[in-house]
Amino acid sequence: MLELKITCDTVDEVNIYTNAISLHNLLGDLCEALRKAHKHGTPTDMLKVFDNFYPDITKAVEHCQGPY
Repeated sequence: MLELKITCDTVDEVNIYTNAISLHNLLGDLCEALRKAHKHGTPTDMLKVFDNFYPDITKAVEHCQGPY
């Protein structure tokens, strides 16, 4: 068993640590989808990927809440 204790001074600081995995997953998913669209698709396909991820990116940036 692994126990991890993180001491934070503010709620915002807590959000940084607790949302890090979700943000990493979001960026990883976006990167993979863009890579596939770039390799196998057209610029229009890349734009569709961006349009698909845009709401999650906006939510993550504006509200410090991961989309997953």
